[in-house]
Amino acid sequence: MAIARSLLAGALGGALLLTSCIGTRPSRGEEGEVEVAWASGVLGCIFGCNADEPMVAGGRAYLMVTNDEELPAFTVESDTPSLMSATRADEESSTVILEASGSGRAKVVFRDAGSGEVFDRFLIYIHDVDRIELQDDELFRDAFTLMVGGDATIYFDLRDTKDHYLQGIGGLTYELSGAITEDQLTLVDAIAEALVDILAGSNNESVAIEALGVGEGAVVASAPSGASRTIPVRVVDAAAITRVEVFGESEPAKVGSPYSLNADAFAGDEEVRSPECAWSIVPADGGVELRPGRSTATLEAAAPTSATVTCTIGGVSGSLEVEFGA
Repeated sequence: MAIARSLLAGALGGALLLTSCIGTRPSRGEEGEVEVAWASGVLGCIFGCNADEPMVAGGRAYLMVTNDEELPAFTVESDTPSLMSATRADEESSTVILEASGSGRAKVVFRDAGSGEVFDRFLIYIHDVDRIELQDDELFRDAFTLMVGGDATIYFDLRDTKDHYLQGIGGLTYELSGAITEDQLTLVDAIAEALVDILAGSNNESVAIEALGVGEGAVVASAPSGASRTIPVRVVDAAAITRVEVFGESEPAKVGSPYSLNADAFAGDEEVRSPECAWSIVPADGGVELRPGRSTATLEAAAPTSATVTCTIGGVSGSLEVEFGA
């Protein structure tokens, strides 16, 4: 398995992923005291998720106690610690962290912190992975392609034999295959990300990829059940870029407000993730401030004006004219 040289800061890209539980009511414990829901990214379950879906065997899942303010101070534990552990993220947190070593079922036990009495239980189903799906089935044509120096994250949907969506991260391991090596590609799994990322608490399985050198091969995602998925990958440099497109926000640019630009790059028909632009602006002294990033840029103007902004990669460029209105 590829060893991470660094935990990619912000590699989740700020993605606020929400699972199919949106729009449903929280689940209740056996005694009806506790209301719980699976966490879904930084937004938690403010849209009303439930906890009916099973969690992934061999992984970690985040369970939110949505009515914790209505409950007495409480502790949690598992009734089957050999299969699943249950701990609160901290004494004040509404998040319960579950770790499952295999498949089966176990209950989260809720105790009054003062009296030690059990006041509710919630049953967790833990299932093996039968199928590994890409969350975005149009993620690539022939190979997931990145530009040297860039990073990107691939998200997965895990399903059991009955097509249930499996909640949790860490149910997969990742390794490189083919000619590509750790000198060209670094992998960081979702649990390693969660150790340092502010979005910790997401149940969306993922692997972050950092492109270090030009090469081609595959990333193989595998579950203890034997299920696997191979993702062809390619790392390219500027010489491979054949087309660049620059686009801005859907709303018009306004004086005094930042206006964001993004650049998409392609190698033939394949989108290249995390391209590195050399940004330029014409006129250079026309009153529009350009703040460049890797594949993004921000513009700001103090008075009505217009400018043309260009992203150049190798010998290929893409431009966009931006007009700032009052």
